[in-house]
Amino acid sequence: MQILPNQPASMTQVLATSIKLYSACFSKLLGLILALAVFLVSLGLFSDLIIGIPETASAAEGMAFLIVKLPSLLSVGFVMSLLSFVLYSAMIYRIDNAVNQREDTVLQALQVGLDKFLPMLVATILYSLAVMIGFVALAIPGLILSLSLSFYLYFIVIDNMGGYASLRASHNLVWANWWRTASVFTVPGIVLTIIYLSLFFVPGIMGDALDSSPWFTTFFNALGNILCAFISPYFFTLGYVQCHDLKLRQFGADLAGRLAK
Repeated sequence: MQILPNQPASMTQVLATSIKLYSACFSKLLGLILALAVFLVSLGLFSDLIIGIPETASAAEGMAFLIVKLPSLLSVGFVMSLLSFVLYSAMIYRIDNAVNQREDTVLQALQVGLDKFLPMLVATILYSLAVMIGFVALAIPGLILSLSLSFYLYFIVIDNMGGYASLRASHNLVWANWWRTASVFTVPGIVLTIIYLSLFFVPGIMGDALDSSPWFTTFFNALGNILCAFISPYFFTLGYVQCHDLKLRQFGADLAGRLAK
């Protein structure tokens, strides 16, 4: 599957390549997408049932309610992290295998996700701390780090790096091309925002009668989660193509020569 270019590409070419790659990999990703959809919908329903604060509760009662539910919150967070890391790394693994024409199975991809869970957890914690500190110190460093560190998943899954090393590699890769990388993700990000806003405007369009139905909010939350399950793999595909482009820009002809062999 010769989809990726062997030389640095324009932003338009990166976006076009990402769409082409997502289409080519869709059949390999479909099982993982459906699993992610079931997971997100189930998580939303579970959170509403277990963590939902009564509408009649005051601010103090709501805080007390959250404290009581803290073990459930932590449990849900851990399960969410475990399953999402496994599924996301499995997607990146299958995308990389499709590009490099390597055969694999869904079970093998999930096993890779399980194997990569610990470095992903470490990297995610460090990523969150770095971005949080950046925003607390000054908003701009937090914004810069949130993008420059965001490619760590690819270095963990594809290059077998540890948590801290993957963050350093991501920052070094993106730093010189931060604005280009931001621009690449801005266009599909705007499209996604419009889609989500349209989805949440539906209740107002359909009227208060439906909005008062008990199943209405649950239905649209589930619909949003299903939409997220299908869109998330595209952004991982876009990240894969952009990461490849940044490596070509950083390593130049040496990498292009190895890719051509």
